[in-house]
Amino acid sequence: MYISISGNVISLLCALTDPSPEDVSAFAADTPFRLTCDRFDDLLVMTAQFGPIEYDATYTPHLGTPPSLVMPYEPYGYPLHILLVDQSGTIRSMRVLGLPTSFSRVIYTIIHDISSQPFDTVAYHRSIRSMYARFPTVASLAAVARAVCTQDGCTLSPHAPRPEEPRKTAVPPELEHLRSSRYGDDILAIPDRFADQAAQKPEDYQVPMPVRFVLSQGYTFLPDGKNIVVPCEYDDFLGLILPDEYDPET
Repeated sequence: MYISISGNVISLLCALTDPSPEDVSAFAADTPFRLTCDRFDDLLVMTAQFGPIEYDATYTPHLGTPPSLVMPYEPYGYPLHILLVDQSGTIRSMRVLGLPTSFSRVIYTIIHDISSQPFDTVAYHRSIRSMYARFPTVASLAAVARAVCTQDGCTLSPHAPRPEEPRKTAVPPELEHLRSSRYGDDILAIPDRFADQAAQKPEDYQVPMPVRFVLSQGYTFLPDGKNIVVPCEYDDFLGLILPDEYDPET
């Protein structure tokens, strides 16, 4: 799924290689849907579910044409255009939703705040890697989202458990400087498959890992004496793959 914003119109381009008639019907008007929206570092993150089909996407106003969103006021919200395309680029379904005011305001606030911050390409890509390392599935991203929109309305959960809330797992003093500011119970470490590449620019290969996992696996320092390498399973698409006992929700 890809997010684009033009004026006050938000579009979701949803791709399926060869959608079946059932897939197409899931995007039809009047069928149930579920959207979520939240912020991760300097990213707008949205998830969408149409029937059994799930998507997630990230967006930054610093890439492409800067958006010109206007703060919505009751009873108005942003129009959301949803396009389903197949592998040839043919539009197979089109749908327009009127987003609730409260959900639209969440999007506006996130975009407005990110737009006011300087953009760093390296930090941008690191944020994407970090997010998918911690939340590798659409369901895991949707579960922590503070704004949820369905055909029945919008729900905002400002007090939902957040990954940035501090935890209390102790770390050895030699690792305290690697404590992730985003995740209180994680530290930034480098998967062992990237040990050689990371020697030159370790920050490009850091991944948030649970403290318990790092201590159980063991770690070695890079030659800089600051950054650590941890033996682990890491997938280019899924990110860090943790055994069930280290799931942050358990």
